[in-house]
Amino acid sequence: MSATEETAFAHQLRQVAADQIVEFRRGDVSVLMDALRSGFPVSSILKLLPGMDPASLWSAYCTLDNRLRDASRVWAEYVAEPHDYLLGSNGDVMQALFPIPFADVIAHLHPEDTHHPKGSLSDLLRAFTETTVYATTRVLRLEAKLATAPTLRQRQAIGYQLFNPFDEHEWQHPYFHPQRVGQLSLMRVIDLLGEVRE
Repeated sequence: MSATEETAFAHQLRQVAADQIVEFRRGDVSVLMDALRSGFPVSSILKLLPGMDPASLWSAYCTLDNRLRDASRVWAEYVAEPHDYLLGSNGDVMQALFPIPFADVIAHLHPEDTHHPKGSLSDLLRAFTETTVYATTRVLRLEAKLATAPTLRQRQAIGYQLFNPFDEHEWQHPYFHPQRVGQLSLMRVIDLLGEVRE
């Protein structure tokens, strides 16, 4: 699903759910992510799964979207001004979005506990920013190609580069910065949500 399609999907889901926020379960998250990956419109999901509560799907979407935005904001603040208090109060959400870079920062700050990367913290954060921009630009280019691919076979091939549940894919790159819920890898979904009822 493109960014435009995801925006339309979220708008439809919000309308059908009457903007209600309710408790949701892991199964709701699975249905939501499958719909975003496959491009199913809200109406098709509710026809295929007549017992599905749209408010549960909307709540899962809002929770993931809010946590993604929070994590992105905290990382931006930390890169701009790396203060330890941000790590203490927001470490979980920072780690959920970028686990490997987060581990590198912690290792750099506590060299006595582990082998830390060479160079200064500012060098480490500069490299993080450059690598994140590269990985994210790569994904955005693939998504642009996907939107204009003329054949189904080409769209499938590009789609598998972006997301493949059985192999490495671009959305799971440790330095890719997801911009929307539909771009979240399975591990990022799990890490951003933490404990969710079965």
